[in-house]
This record gives sequence, C-alpha cells and structure tokens, in this order.
Amino acid sequence: MMISFGFLTIHSHQEHPYVTEIAKRAHEYGITCYRFTPFCIHPKDELVHGEKFDATANEWKEEKFPLPSFIYDRCYYKHDSISKRAKPIVQWLKKSPLTTFLGHGLPSKSEVYETLSEHPVLSPYIPKTEKAESSLHILQTLLREKTILLKPDNGSQGRGIIVLSFYNSRVKVQSQTGQDLSELSFQDEDSFHKWMTRRLERGSLLIQPLLNIHNYEGKPFDIRVLLQKGAQGNWIEAGRGIRQAQSGQILTNVSHGADITSFDEGLRGFSPSQKRFIHDELNSIIPLIPIALEKAFSPLFELGIDICIDRRGAIWVLDMNSKPGRKIVLSTSPEEEERLYRRPLAYCRYLSETKLMV
Repeated sequence: MMISFGFLTIHSHQEHPYVTEIAKRAHEYGITCYRFTPFCIHPKDELVHGEKFDATANEWKEEKFPLPSFIYDRCYYKHDSISKRAKPIVQWLKKSPLTTFLGHGLPSKSEVYETLSEHPVLSPYIPKTEKAESSLHILQTLLREKTILLKPDNGSQGRGIIVLSFYNSRVKVQSQTGQDLSELSFQDEDSFHKWMTRRLERGSLLIQPLLNIHNYEGKPFDIRVLLQKGAQGNWIEAGRGIRQAQSGQILTNVSHGADITSFDEGLRGFSPSQKRFIHDELNSIIPLIPIALEKAFSPLFELGIDICIDRRGAIWVLDMNSKPGRKIVLSTSPEEEERLYRRPLAYCRYLSETKLMV
C-alpha cells in the first residue's frame, strides 16, 4: 500500500523545485506525493483540493484527495492576514488523528532560550535573554549596557531585529531591511518611549547583549548548521557553512544579502589551536541541541542552528529554526543535494513503519 505524503505551504507554488525533486524520487519509497495549502482543505468532508504528482508524466496534476497520512510542514508565518488565517488550520491538522507531521516546529524563541539555558551542558552557550516588559524596561537595560539587541519573540529570517546604542545622551536605533540599513536617533525619553511602545504593540521583543561577532575583516559572520533525521530516525548533520555580511551591516541572514562560504574558508582568520577548539566545541554541543528541544517540546524532522563566535573566542548558540533553508548546504556541499531530497522520504517511511509496529 502506498504511503500518502503531503507537502504543506501557505502559498501554492512555494518551494516548487524542492518538492518536485522530492516527488520524483517518492515512488522508490512506496510514497505518493501531494501538495496543498491550508486553504485547500474543504471543511465539510475534509477532502483536499490540491495537486498530486504523476510519476508517469513526471508532473503535478490537480486532484481532490483525502488528507495525506504524513505531512511535511513548510509554512512560514508573517504578520499578515494570510498567515493569521493559515495558522489555526495547521494547528487543527496537527491535532488530527488522521495525520502525522514529520516535524511539529518550535514554540517562541523565549521558550526555546529558557529551555536551553537550563540545560546542564548547553546553558553557558546561550546568550542572556529577557522578555521586554515595556519601553522603560528596554531603556533601563540600554542605559546600563550601552548597546543591546532586540529581536521579535516569534520572528524569523532576521526580520524585526533592532540594535540600540546609547551615546552622547542619545538613543540610536539601527535596523536592516534587505541590505539597506536605517537609523533613528532620539534625544529625549518621551519620544523614544512613544516609538518603542508602538513597536511593542506589534509583538513581544526579547532583549539580548549585542555580541561582537565580526571576523578578522571586520564583517559580521555566523555558522549555520543543518540537521535532519535519517532513515532510522536518527539525527544527521547535513552540512555546516558560514554566513558573512558586509561591514557595517547587522544581519547575517542570506535573505538580507549575506554571502555564504565554506566552514573551513570562513575560519581561515583563526589560528590552528582556535580552529581545533571551535571544531571540538561544536561537535560536542550540536548533537545535544535537537535532543534537548524534542524532550521539552514536540518531535522535529530538521533544524537549522545559528552559532556565532565573539571576538574573545566564546561560542554562542544564537537561534534555532525548525523550517530551515538549504542554501548553506547546497552552496558549500553540493554533493549533499541528493540526500536532501531523499531524507524527507526516508524519514516518512520510517515513521510509517514505526506506526505499524505500535
């Protein structure tokens, strides 16, 4: 009996090349591939008006079908009306006894940071993180620290990140959209409080120290590690690479114009002993992160981990993404491309066989 596998996205042709390559290989695993959005589900009969991959014709065709038994969730949520409509439907799907999600995603950043900061081994690698209670709380922290980083509790891809600095009795605000930097300056507290209060009304923010993560060229950089589960349900490192922004920028996200280099190339400014230390540290902490997250929250299929090294050589776990991109691996380890297409299928097969044994 064929296994039904659904690729779920908010927009109908999102990640089209990726899911098509997966679908081309699905028959080798006894899997039939479908793709649909949350809005394709008919509420009365719970049938889906989406697309099925025709392995003979090697193309997608419109079709009406029951909810797939296994779902690969690649929905990205923003602060727009489509996301607000989609999210409750996906939450309902996750609770349905008819479906099994390859991964359930992660909760808010604050919950993730709190969980990892309590881990006996990982806690030293987690930046001090506070939830912003008010504009006054933010200002008091800024006056004490002189520079801080604000990030949305539910943000992704670097959207909404703000750098605050205090000098010459002024509050300086920096943010980045794409490769463009914007700056604001406030000299009196009232105007800052009004601006910050409006910003907090759009969603909660986290306060973190602004780490000096510039390399020997003075460019901000971090390490992205991609983990996925394999055919036996075990975690596998698919690859790691370096994201490097231009001098003066604050975000290392590829979506904001950062360059990608190989892991070894990105570390060429470090001494041999520093490189050994970085390798050893990463190899010891990376396997612990998905285990800690799954123990505290829901099962995952893949995880993008962002790690930085400050100018003192300290290693920090900056962020975790349960719906990561694949550019880092494809750019630095193109030989991994075939495995990236096959792992979702292999893990789906593993989940199916595991369910049959229960």
